[in-house]
Parts: sequence; C-alpha cells; structure tokens
Amino acid sequence: MKRCLFVFVVIALLFNIIWENLHATLYSPNDWMSDSYYLLCTIGDVVIILIMYVCVGKIFNDLNWAKKLTLSQLAVMLIIGALAALIVEMVALYLNWWQYTENMPIVPLIGIGLSPFLQLALTSVASVVITSRILQIASK
Repeated sequence: MKRCLFVFVVIALLFNIIWENLHATLYSPNDWMSDSYYLLCTIGDVVIILIMYVCVGKIFNDLNWAKKLTLSQLAVMLIIGALAALIVEMVALYLNWWQYTENMPIVPLIGIGLSPFLQLALTSVASVVITSRILQIASK
C-alpha cells in the first residue's frame, strides 16, 4: 500500500504543479502571492487529493483501490473532487485569499472559477488512472 500511495502522491504533485502554473494568470496577484505561494497551493491540493483517495478507499473498503480500478471508484473520486473544489474555492473567495482576473471563466450558478473547479476533480482522477497503470506494469 505504501508504494501505491507514494506513486499516487508523486503523480498528483506533478499534475498539480503543472496545473497551478498554467492557471496562475487567471488570478489577480496579491502582494503576498509569489512562486512559493503557488508551491504551497500545490502541496495543499495534493493533501486534499490524498484525503480524497483515502475517502474513496474507505467507501469501497480497500485502501489499495488504485491497483484494480473500477468506474464507480473513479466516479466517486470525481464527485468528491468537484465538491472539495467547490468548498475550497468558496471559502478562499469569501476569505479574500485570492481573486480572479477577467480571464477566469466562471461556473454559472455557483460563481467560482472553472479552472480551480475542474482541477481537483480532474487531476485526482488522472493521478489514480496513471498510478493504476504504473502499478499494473510494475507487477508484471
């Protein structure tokens, strides 16, 4: 299980470093936003994704679930990711941790940015799929 989680965290970290850097221009810079800020955001995203992974493992009674993926597990991960992103973005906007530029597409009805809304859901699912594939190849 440790190997599975290690691979998963590394993959999630890589995806989220890339995503944070690609969508950084969609945020209005604050005085305290710097490269280290985006690294902290990436680490926070990975911690959230790891918690999501454990939650799906608890739901399906298998913390090694990435080794033998099912569509239902991926669907649950996607839903949890979307809900987590919604909560994180709403709290961050309410607390004025960051603001969007006019280039940020906004999700209708919920008023949060599309990029951060998709980030946790998509990077978590992609991380699990790639982790699963790596583990399958490594076990041959």
